[in-house]
Amino acid sequence: MAQRIAVYVDAPFHVLDGPPRVVTSVSPFLHFACAVIHTFPSSVVIGRTSHVLAPKPVVLDDPPRLVELPYYANLRQVGRVVAGLPRTIAIVWRALDELDVVWVFTGGPMALVIATLVRLRRRRLVLGVRQQTASYWRHRLRGRRERIALGPALAISWLTDLVGRGVDRTVVGDGERERRRAAGGRVLEMTILLVRDAQVATAVRALPPAGAPVSLLTVGRIDAEKNPLLVVDLVERLERDAPGRFHLTWVGAGRMLAEVTAEIATRGLAGAVTMVGYEAFGDALLARYRAADVFVHVSHTEGVPQVVLEALACATPVVATAVGGVAAAVDDGAAALLVPPSDLDALVGAIGATLADLDATAERVERGLDVARRHTLEAAVARTSAFLRV
Repeated sequence: MAQRIAVYVDAPFHVLDGPPRVVTSVSPFLHFACAVIHTFPSSVVIGRTSHVLAPKPVVLDDPPRLVELPYYANLRQVGRVVAGLPRTIAIVWRALDELDVVWVFTGGPMALVIATLVRLRRRRLVLGVRQQTASYWRHRLRGRRERIALGPALAISWLTDLVGRGVDRTVVGDGERERRRAAGGRVLEMTILLVRDAQVATAVRALPPAGAPVSLLTVGRIDAEKNPLLVVDLVERLERDAPGRFHLTWVGAGRMLAEVTAEIATRGLAGAVTMVGYEAFGDALLARYRAADVFVHVSHTEGVPQVVLEALACATPVVATAVGGVAAAVDDGAAALLVPPSDLDALVGAIGATLADLDATAERVERGLDVARRHTLEAAVARTSAFLRV
């Protein structure tokens, strides 16, 4: 049974040495990963680390022990990535002396390097896989210069998969494809939710009556794969059909923020949209879910989006695009209304149906609460740590 574990996620850490020592990251997923590995007698997190705090960081409540790799902000800093590679190899090689199992989340060149080192040292490797990786990169990389990187990104993903042939895998989303790739290894389908048992709503909430104002909410990165301009199209259509009735609160930041903000202003929609910016998971964000009448999620590609599950946990009706692991996460549509990606008419119709058929909406919300209770932080940590211990 594994007793000493490490996790690698391709996200930077920012450390304030203190005292007290503060460890932060902009990746909310690391809250979950740290909660899992803290159930082991000995655990570390492997990650590129800066000793300058990031803006609006997510503070890790129970700071992990870090194996610090050379820092680079993102893969566009090619020089720093390459220059730090020899030190990365040396640091990870030494760290493996004290580890039994390493849980490596795929998606970047360092994941490939670390997975290879783990196999060479004959330690147990567990891969963490995101569903629809190829689709994710195709939508994420925008413009001619960035699309040059698509080939290498897909090649790295393929090579990591090859290095991990036959190992156990955790997969965010439907695991059928990964079961075929694992070739004898076990597969755990993960649904990640940071909401705790005590934070799940206890009852279905009333929706506004016909003609009353409606509060919409969307949460997530404002990047190409999230299809943010469809949200702008949605607000424009709703404002045209029912002037002044709908208001959207938009929580998030990303590379398309300036473009989206300009588009909202150009179309005269500033009064119908409140741009909040990035907001870390916590009580304030959960309060936004609880105040909303409908949660909208319109990505081109997804694994299993945490924000959809957070909305379910807050008893907020959900309308989402049926991509990646979304359908499976919402019980094949029993807990949310699903629409095809990029289909504005279907999206508008689903919001209308949510507000018109209150009995059907209440049934979906109740089903969503059942889903959330099965996937709270406590439940997910218990399943994942048991899988990693074997």
